[in-house]
Amino acid sequence: AVAVRGPSLRVLNLGLAVVLLALAAIMGSEARFLSEMAAELPVLVAIGFAVLGVIILVANVRPGVEDARAFPFTSVPWGQLGAVAVAVVLLALGTETIGFYECAFVFLLVTTWLLSAGERGAHRTLLPLGFAAGFTVFVYVMFKLVLGIPTPPGLIV
Repeated sequence: AVAVRGPSLRVLNLGLAVVLLALAAIMGSEARFLSEMAAELPVLVAIGFAVLGVIILVANVRPGVEDARAFPFTSVPWGQLGAVAVAVVLLALGTETIGFYECAFVFLLVTTWLLSAGERGAHRTLLPLGFAAGFTVFVYVMFKLVLGIPTPPGLIV
């Protein structure tokens, strides 16, 4: 029997880079039809997508990159994927009740902890906690202070 190999991580990364660049182009072009204030967030997201797409593209196209090809991307951790999907649904349901930033923090904490299953010791606890806190503060600063976008009020913020 011939074993069928799935696509390599490199091929999937290149596909992701193309999708991110295409989304950035579409969002950037569609933002032209919005008011200047309404277009700020889509333009920032489009720039972020473009930067990430270019980084992924450069990291996987440059000569001498063999690591990504060596690891086939064949098995899907369905348990983790299902848990993250449930967390997304709970995030959407809890945002109106608990608040956007509180739910975002809990969502990021839980999903980062789930995805760091291979880590041991302090990395397993402190890394998700630091990432969730830092990213939530970043989103708060961007939404509330820089862009002035209202979010559902929460228990704390």
